[in-house]
Amino acid sequence: MNPGVTEEVGSTARSVIHVLESQPLSLAMIISNFALLAFLWYTGAENNKQRAELGRAIFQEHKETRELLAKCIVPEHKTFLPKAEPMNVKPVEPDEPHKAID
Repeated sequence: MNPGVTEEVGSTARSVIHVLESQPLSLAMIISNFALLAFLWYTGAENNKQRAELGRAIFQEHKETRELLAKCIVPEHKTFLPKAEPMNVKPVEPDEPHKAID
């Protein structure tokens, strides 16, 4: 009779365990790869949560700014300063001409 799926899986698992018993460094490398994969997945998920929260905060702040600006009254373009008069000031002449620096 042909062996079933569970017997094949069990046989394969036993042979993998037997090989890893003779090569403990390979087992350590496999475990560290899975740990690294889990760490990278976790940091990526946390980063996505943080970016989504930051995006919501930025949009909320922009919404509040838009609401405040919508309540502002735009003033008319009038100048309230008096017209400037030219000043009678003589330019100051230097005592000595500038010398070139060698």
